[in-house]
Amino acid sequence: MLPRIHRLKKKKDFDVVFKGKKGAEEDGLVFRFVPNKLEYGRFGFVIGKNVSSRATVRNLVRRRLSALVRKHALEEKYWIDGIFVAKPGLELKKNKELEEIMIRLVKKIGLPQGAA
Repeated sequence: MLPRIHRLKKKKDFDVVFKGKKGAEEDGLVFRFVPNKLEYGRFGFVIGKNVSSRATVRNLVRRRLSALVRKHALEEKYWIDGIFVAKPGLELKKNKELEEIMIRLVKKIGLPQGAA
């Protein structure tokens, strides 16, 4: 699980990110983001019932994505609010495949970094 300050929790924050025009999709994973004025990044995850009707499967996908964000994005000091949206089929990917998809997605977007 991400530390509390690195989580998007409010509906208002999710709405702001979804209204933003920046984002991309890569192999079943969609990433939307907007720059924020904080000195840390915040992330949220949307895994709908179209991925799986079972909550345990959706939570597993959420935990795997959260672990990858904690591993890669938090140490890079991205000053953004970002949301990862899972598409059907993502629950079938292995951890290594999921990590490669996320890395390709970040390279495709070219995320803005804060001044370190």
